[in-house]
Amino acid sequence: LDWQAWQPAIVYINGIYKGILNIRERSNADNIYTHYNGLEDIDMIENWGELKEGTWDNYDAFRAFYTEHGHTRTEYEKWMDCTEFANLMIMNLYYNNQDFPGNNVVLWRPRTEGGRWRFIAKDTDFGLGLYGSQPDYNTLQWIFTPGYDPDRDWGNNSDATRLFRRLMEDSNFKRDFIDRAAIYMGDFMNHPTTWELLQSMYSKIEYEYPHHRKLFNEWWPNYADELAHVNNWLSQRSNYF
Repeated sequence: LDWQAWQPAIVYINGIYKGILNIRERSNADNIYTHYNGLEDIDMIENWGELKEGTWDNYDAFRAFYTEHGHTRTEYEKWMDCTEFANLMIMNLYYNNQDFPGNNVVLWRPRTEGGRWRFIAKDTDFGLGLYGSQPDYNTLQWIFTPGYDPDRDWGNNSDATRLFRRLMEDSNFKRDFIDRAAIYMGDFMNHPTTWELLQSMYSKIEYEYPHHRKLFNEWWPNYADELAHVNNWLSQRSNYF
């Protein structure tokens, strides 16, 4: 998967402490330029309806194609990288990210003959129950059922989930998706590996975080209550995997 690099930084403005800022790589054309040897001639669409680079021509034809029923994975592969899309969906479903795919979706393709649509993973801040979603939430059912949860209906609207639902109609893609999900969860999408990654990220800010927290308590009186909720979630983390 293409993704955004991250680096925490301590920020001072005119000598005044402003806490921790998480510097992230952009998920725009600069990301592609950086990671694909200066590639500039691309089409890029965000959130299924915002043209960021290039033209609508290929995307409009692709969208008309996947709006139809009955296409095979072999046919889809001419338009898109199906394996990367499967990985993107598995990752977001595992982390229970309900601010996706109706939001935080970036598609891009090189503007060449046969250039296929690819995806950049971004912004999974809704993941792992941060905004109240429980670990037993049926995210797969949510993806397949527009209107399943009125509180999160922007994330699973029919247009945003159509590509995945159409692909899952093909037995070859569906079998590959299930196999990949099972293998990934047995290998690295599980509690030990996820917690190891979280700990490695926390170690980068562990020393500074109390100062950052104190600053935010001053700015945001209710922040301490929300932080207590997060800390409680962390203390019960084994129930979330």
